[in-house]
Amino acid sequence: MRAIGIDVRIVPITGPIWERAYDLFLCWCDGRSTPSELTALFGSTAIPGDSLSAGHNRMGYQSEVVDQLLAAQDHTTDWEARAAILERIHQQLALDLPVIPIYVHVDIVTGHGYVKGLTPGPMNGIWWTPESWWVSLSEAIP
Repeated sequence: MRAIGIDVRIVPITGPIWERAYDLFLCWCDGRSTPSELTALFGSTAIPGDSLSAGHNRMGYQSEVVDQLLAAQDHTTDWEARAAILERIHQQLALDLPVIPIYVHVDIVTGHGYVKGLTPGPMNGIWWTPESWWVSLSEAIP
């Protein structure tokens, strides 16, 4: 970064994180976040503070638009309507850019052909249904 004129110094945070006394905060934020995780990461009520809020919105992001959309998706039971609301949330987050993704987590799932039931899930790879895994003994034992 210094080569392009940016001085970067990594300094451990010594004070409470809610004071946000930093220019850049590296944290986990995954595009695979579930709708409820979006509220915890980007909802205005999820900003940690001295009231010991359990929120994870450590960057202090606030948006009335996003808050309204998060509330709407949380109470919508129609899957297509909810998907449309989530798309609007993602569009607003892309415009506001409260975080800058610097890497993408990729799940690579492999298994022997005789292990059955390894079905990729919508968010967490194969780990959403481990109770459905089984071994075909006729294929596993020659």
